[in-house]
Amino acid sequence: MPAAYFPHADGLSLAEAGELLEPILADRRVRVIEVAEYASLRDLDHTHVARIIELLAAGLGRRA
Repeated sequence: MPAAYFPHADGLSLAEAGELLEPILADRRVRVIEVAEYASLRDLDHTHVARIIELLAAGLGRRA
């Protein structure tokens, strides 16, 4: 993600992150999710945070 403190090509894509979140969010024991490495100063138009929010909202919506 370009809006990370130290962006690099070795991280997960948003699609891969969504696949990873699916079983995590399906587990009722999960109570907190911390989003780390998001750097708002690198996301001046807020496009990356919007994608993160959409990803989490979609996963949490399936959990309801």
